[in-house]
Amino acid sequence: MSDDLERRLRDSLRSAPLPRAPETLADYLVTLPQRGALPTASWRRAPRRPVLVGTAVFLVALLVLGTFLFAGATTRPVPTPSPSQPAGFRHFEAPGIAFDYPASWINQSVAGYPTPLGARYAGLLARGLPRCPHASVATPSPSPGSAPTCQDGVRDAGSLILWVAQMTNPLPGDLPSTTPITVAGRPAWFSKFPTERRWTISAADGSLYFLDASFPPQDEGSRQSELDALIASVVLSDWRPSTPPVVNGRIHLEPLPGVSFDYPAGWAVYYSGDVSTMDSGLVIVSSRPLLACKSASCQRYVVPPGTIAIEFRVGGGPGAPNWSTAKETVGGQPAIRQDFTIPTADMDEGHSWSVRLAVSRRRTLGIYASLRGPELPALRQQLDDVLNSVRIPVPDLPSGPPRTQ
Repeated sequence: MSDDLERRLRDSLRSAPLPRAPETLADYLVTLPQRGALPTASWRRAPRRPVLVGTAVFLVALLVLGTFLFAGATTRPVPTPSPSQPAGFRHFEAPGIAFDYPASWINQSVAGYPTPLGARYAGLLARGLPRCPHASVATPSPSPGSAPTCQDGVRDAGSLILWVAQMTNPLPGDLPSTTPITVAGRPAWFSKFPTERRWTISAADGSLYFLDASFPPQDEGSRQSELDALIASVVLSDWRPSTPPVVNGRIHLEPLPGVSFDYPAGWAVYYSGDVSTMDSGLVIVSSRPLLACKSASCQRYVVPPGTIAIEFRVGGGPGAPNWSTAKETVGGQPAIRQDFTIPTADMDEGHSWSVRLAVSRRRTLGIYASLRGPELPALRQQLDDVLNSVRIPVPDLPSGPPRTQ
């Protein structure tokens, strides 16, 4: 993705007013494409949906969501001691990543907060005042002349906010197109903006770490030396999410609250985090590891021979689908099916289902399957097994007209 597109995406998201804290993180993620903050993406070939960007928008969503998740952590915790830290620095350490940061900064990192699928918030640090928690309800305005106790941005001289996040299961090859560097002995990429610096680090376990620092433009020179010292001290170690339990050879996954499916243990799992103007990615499961897309003839990833890849997405268009035309059901809900049988460079056949989500007339669950032979009959059976395991709850809806979004 070009630096210009990335910059425009961030500017458009920053100019959009922040909503109130969502009831669930999933609700915010799935409605992000419908908030008018993203440019229009062009359609790509079926059966996969149009994709705007991968890691960049995923990180933007993480940073916006992080505003809600770190609420209340405004006190300075006891720093982790480090025998090697230089004078004037404290030591930050979270599972998988550690570094030294200036002693004048505030460590607001908290543990146990919820995170989107495939992501982890590892830390939040601030300079000047602590980062303000997002208020989910209206609060009284401060008295005129009263001194602020936290910062909701980086407008004041001397302020800074540093987010540390991890993308645990990115698609192969889903890497930034910015300046390549080396951090902690690992391949990394650096992005520079007038009021921001971002480092993306590829860990040995295949995950990506993001360090995103924002500060006022007048502080660029003074903050750069502090950030350079911090990045030079980064140390990565092995860390992976806990392995989900296996029951009867299958793993149960819930990509949306209440919406779940089962897939065979041993399959690969990816969280691309991509967003289009129509929907957003939830998860991809595949019977074998997917390959990186390195040419214009493929899209996002390549399905190797003898493999099935099943992608789950959520979103909705400007109007509700005509569910009366649905000839199948998935998870007990009407599903509109499309089949694509013309072979391409990386698949022999594809199938998609638009499935109604009972909580909304417009929101749909999209399921996209790509199959590549040999052994297509066996792959089709695996697809049927996953589809038959999908569960979509029907909530007790209030009386009155149905919701339109």
